[in-house]
Amino acid sequence: MSISTEELIRTLISQKTTIMAYIVFLVGNNEIAEDIFQDISVVAYQKCDSIKNRDHLMAWLRVAARNESLKAIRTKARSRVKFDTEIIERLEPHWQQFDHLQPKLQDRLITCLGKLSPKARSMVKLKYYEGLRGNTIAEMLDMKLNAVYVGLSRIHRKLAECIQRKQSREISEL
Repeated sequence: MSISTEELIRTLISQKTTIMAYIVFLVGNNEIAEDIFQDISVVAYQKCDSIKNRDHLMAWLRVAARNESLKAIRTKARSRVKFDTEIIERLEPHWQQFDHLQPKLQDRLITCLGKLSPKARSMVKLKYYEGLRGNTIAEMLDMKLNAVYVGLSRIHRKLAECIQRKQSREISEL
């Protein structure tokens, strides 16, 4: 039996952040990573009949993302190579160990992001979703560059503390 189209799409949507992080780690460029994610999503949809379940899909996506990332690095030359193929292969098992943790972590992060002030959420969006540099964020938000970096540092700390509190509560409830 193969994965349903609905489950495939739900998994792609829920795991986009995880897969994108992996691709950005490899290629070092948000735009290239987005292109790769879109490409492998289309192929996954086309191969839906041959994908058994969610776990099989996640494993396939990781391999497809790695292969397409390496291809993009080699052929498009839009990004400097950060890691050679051997290092990427050695890191693969370490990435896999986090696959089962991601949904809970993402849920915690989404909840914690919702607790930030609108200005803080705006900074996070500009920095991590839009991929903008600190000086650009400072100009857009009419802030000093140092204030942007201090703000992001405080946001990181607040998010980490919030996630840890949620995780501790979940563990104590077990």
